[in-house]
Amino acid sequence: MPLCLLTDPWLPVRRRSGTRDIVAPSGIAATEPDPVIALDWPRPDFRIAGLEFLTGLLALACPPRSTREWVRGYHAPPGADALTEAFAPLAHAFVLDGDGPRFMQERQDFTSGVNPAAALLIEAPGANTIKLNTDLLNKRGQVPALSRAAAAMALFTLQTYAPSGGAGNRVGLRGAAP
Repeated sequence: MPLCLLTDPWLPVRRRSGTRDIVAPSGIAATEPDPVIALDWPRPDFRIAGLEFLTGLLALACPPRSTREWVRGYHAPPGADALTEAFAPLAHAFVLDGDGPRFMQERQDFTSGVNPAAALLIEAPGANTIKLNTDLLNKRGQVPALSRAAAAMALFTLQTYAPSGGAGNRVGLRGAAP
């Protein structure tokens, strides 16, 4: 079954009580009985990218029409049900896997070899580094697989924050990422 990053639980969070949970993006807004206080990705780059993902999603789905509305929303943010409703029209663009267009997919037809899952991580050694056996600090083979949720966040993090890559890497969202 395809994973939709707007409707399915996939974000690891920490609640006020200290318990860990997995929620859909709208679940961040649930305040009772134990509110979410932080994203709980094990990697700092994923936590920052996750906050940016959620901020962008909120700005896209619930844009304030005025400064007054923004201030009102800051003091009384929308609840989980309101966010679920606001996110619904965007869900088709946030499907990670399955048939048809997918999350962060380049729609142009181009060919590429199969890369290891670790290649989605910013610090992963590139093909030339591995070929020259110069991966001294960030060793190859440390991340043999990623969950679908981690793969989604790795993809978003790479497209948002990664430095420019070598030959064959396309420019990302900010003009420098592969």
